[in-house]
Amino acid sequence: WSSERVAAELAAGKSVFIDFTASWCLICQVNKKVATHTEATEALFEEYGVVALEADWTRYDSAITTELERFG
Repeated sequence: WSSERVAAELAAGKSVFIDFTASWCLICQVNKKVATHTEATEALFEEYGVVALEADWTRYDSAITTELERFG
């Protein structure tokens, strides 16, 4: 994940799904198992041309912090 990559994909007319996650985030790990990283979800992303990106906040990356603050 990078804000530049997101901007480039959006400029190319693609839909972007960003999985904001962290290794210590229990909810994030559950979401991966039951929703965001399932075969069904990945197949739908492929079918509809959705670009899936992961923003790993495990080490509190400042760029990800800024993006999270932007979304509230």
